[in-house]
Amino acid sequence: MKIAVTGKGGVGKTTVSAVLARLYAEEGKKVFAVDVDPDANLGLALGFPEKVLERMVPISKMRRLVEERTGADKSNTYYKVNPKVDDIPETYGKEYNGVRLLLLGTVETGFSGLHPLQRGGDRSRSGRRVALRIQQGGHRRNPADQKDVR
Repeated sequence: MKIAVTGKGGVGKTTVSAVLARLYAEEGKKVFAVDVDPDANLGLALGFPEKVLERMVPISKMRRLVEERTGADKSNTYYKVNPKVDDIPETYGKEYNGVRLLLLGTVETGFSGLHPLQRGGDRSRSGRRVALRIQQGGHRRNPADQKDVR
């Protein structure tokens, strides 16, 4: 199951996302929460310790990783549109109380960077999106089904 929570600022997207994530985790489901909001408060709403959150770096700020995976850099205007990303949640996400959190950050301006996990899709006018991917405990999904995490 995938749930995407979008909307205008101040309507409770982070609160709803955190409540859903914690409830599903308490039911024993595997929960993967992705925070795309530049303010990145989902971790606090989920109860992550501040020390853990302070050490997390949004994927959009990992220039070397983006360049490595996409081939994009200042001297190259061509890049892979479909880079390898299946290892990113486990490698760069943190888990607390049964919820794995990944901070994606945001692209500041058009063509200023490539967000390897954020591709297309509708966004609110603010460009913010919070996504949850909930997986039944112990059930492995086909990686092809997980390419479009929104």
